Amino acid sequence: MRKPRRLFGKAIGARSARKLMREIGGGPDLELAAEYERIVAPLARPDQEVVRLNDCRVVWISYGSANIYASADEYRALLASVEENSRSKWQHPLGTEFSDGQAFIKAVPQLVQQLPAKLRLKGSCLNRSVESLDHIDRAATRFSGPECLDDPAILAPIVAYVGEVMREATAGRWEVRPWQGPGGEDSWQPIIVGANGQEYPTFVIFKELLESGSIAARVSYDIARVPS
Repeated sequence: MRKPRRLFGKAIGARSARKLMREIGGGPDLELAAEYERIVAPLARPDQEVVRLNDCRVVWISYGSANIYASADEYRALLASVEENSRSKWQHPLGTEFSDGQAFIKAVPQLVQQLPAKLRLKGSCLNRSVESLDHIDRAATRFSGPECLDDPAILAPIVAYVGEVMREATAGRWEVRPWQGPGGEDSWQPIIVGANGQEYPTFVIFKELLESGSIAARVSYDIARVPS
């Protein structure tokens, strides 16, 4: 049996995080930010930031969602867990069922049909609206977002559904792009290309699942962003 992942931090929402920052005080933690960038990826400032509150708690804000950690040590424990997982034997996060991205795209309708049963949701809740992603967020919290990341049988339907929400919201289409795994492995990622030519990667939801963030907030942010 797979060992359950330890859960880190608590999702509080970006507005609550900003309120805490005003009431308690604090500022950007450059040391923790540097550790994040070394292990995960460069921060997309100003939309992502690591803040140390004056009471020593740490707030992580990312694209409209936020998590709070009891201490810098707890936040570092999360980063250490991410680094450890990146060193384990790699396979495509959507599993071995799909030979390539086109095979995944072809399976999207079937995967979307599977999602209500996978997450124990009513089918009527999933109407492909951006608002319906709130149901995905709540279900991922019940199941544990990191555990969803570990299970391709759950993750693939989630990616398919989120992509369909993006596609309908942007009048877009599915395409495949090259993608690198955490260790630099050459692979693929299914994306949505909107009618305006903007690309919407589906794998952005991985970070939200890992950190118990909000898929709904991230997708809302991405589709509202004006193309550069």
